[in-house]
Amino acid sequence: MLSNYTAQIMFALEKMKDNRVLSTNLLNPTPRSLKEECLKVYLERFGPGDKQILQQFFGVEQEDRDFERLIINMDTDKFRPLVNFLRQKVGHTNHKNIELLAWLIDFHPRPFGSAKFELKSPLQESNIGKGSNSNEKPKAAGRSESAGAISPDVGPHAVYRAPKDDGNNNQDGVFISYSWDNPVHEDKVVAFTDFLRTKGFHARLDKMLTQEETATNFVKMMHKAMHGHSKVIVVLSEGYKRKAETFTGGVGEEYQLLLNDINKSPRKYILVSFEGRSENIIPFGLQGRNIIDLSTDGSEEILYQKLMDENSYTFSPVAAEKPKLTAKTINKFSFGKNAFPIAIAEPSVSRHASLGQGGKYNSIEFRIMFNFKNLSQNSIEGFAFEVKLQKELIPNAYTERIADGKVILSDSFDRKIFPDQTIKSKTFEVKLMSSDKYHFVDSIISVTVYSDFGSDTRDFQVNELFAAPVPNGGSAEKRHLTKEMFQ
Repeated sequence: MLSNYTAQIMFALEKMKDNRVLSTNLLNPTPRSLKEECLKVYLERFGPGDKQILQQFFGVEQEDRDFERLIINMDTDKFRPLVNFLRQKVGHTNHKNIELLAWLIDFHPRPFGSAKFELKSPLQESNIGKGSNSNEKPKAAGRSESAGAISPDVGPHAVYRAPKDDGNNNQDGVFISYSWDNPVHEDKVVAFTDFLRTKGFHARLDKMLTQEETATNFVKMMHKAMHGHSKVIVVLSEGYKRKAETFTGGVGEEYQLLLNDINKSPRKYILVSFEGRSENIIPFGLQGRNIIDLSTDGSEEILYQKLMDENSYTFSPVAAEKPKLTAKTINKFSFGKNAFPIAIAEPSVSRHASLGQGGKYNSIEFRIMFNFKNLSQNSIEGFAFEVKLQKELIPNAYTERIADGKVILSDSFDRKIFPDQTIKSKTFEVKLMSSDKYHFVDSIISVTVYSDFGSDTRDFQVNELFAAPVPNGGSAEKRHLTKEMFQ
């Protein structure tokens, strides 16, 4: 049984204390000292058989995990549940914590299930099944027999004796603080307390404690209960709020003790409610604190986590290095209007073909590419542009968008443009026909850029942008276009 395995580990721990061979990190354990011991043991005697234990404790699956770095970067709070168990603040802890303890003290055989554990002592066998609760949590070692200590005469296969619930064994108990609002509410609190006991928690409330003695001193009992238990569950209700804020009766006494101690012991007090989180049940001094609504799904597991000091999530260790960032270059300051970072440069134009007769052109075909330059000192993540020109310049523009007698050509750049880099658009073909010379010679080609920085437009005069030699003129010198060059 797992409880027997736990008992043998705790017995071995006590023996090591008695023989003065226990590591100083384990004598008075803290989360930091357990982390240091974990790293020390890993460096000195880590073996292949221990890999499963560390994988389970740290919540990793990789076979070749670098456990040294994992231990160094691990949050010390990861070891707190084991510390609470060793310091007897709780009577039970997760199996993975027990296995880690077995590894730290070099207990053999480990892990649980690697060998069969048998109870051979008649005394031990008499303790099992006689008065022991199957739901009871294992007790930590080092107490008197009435509190669940290891029998000194039992031997290496020791088990814990169940503690007597005599009202004085409160160090790992749970006290329920509540208000006597009405019989229905009181019965529900009693049922809640009994439910916790069936789950292995030594839960107590005033009705249980007053059964154990006559002529009870209630003020003394409340002080002992609030200070003598490792956990205090406060059941909020309208009656509790009213009595707490007026410091009336036993609730007022307990509330005063709680206010004085809750900041010093934030893990000790657990606020719960049977009826949501209404302001009608929360005293002023407890406003803004976490409240477990026991009427909602998932509240049971949250309550267990609070009672056992177990974390809800296992976070990744902090990486050794942070992301590397590149500083953004500051552009030079200039007076006047801010310069647009993308310049629309002079287009690249080439004459492709022409037809002429009698010293004049019938038609001329040009190929044009539009050029853009990144003027900033930072890279630009692409942009889009539009070209507007007279529809007569592109006679076969059947598929292009046309508005106000102009053809609109669109395209974009999706790649990064580096500082001072110039990029060219795809090639567009333009055809100038003599029949349309009155429409295009004096027209304008507009180029507009659209980007994250806004938009910018530049106009080009057609008769200046396109040039050609005089047909049959005997000279190759190019001239700007005029109407007289066409028939």
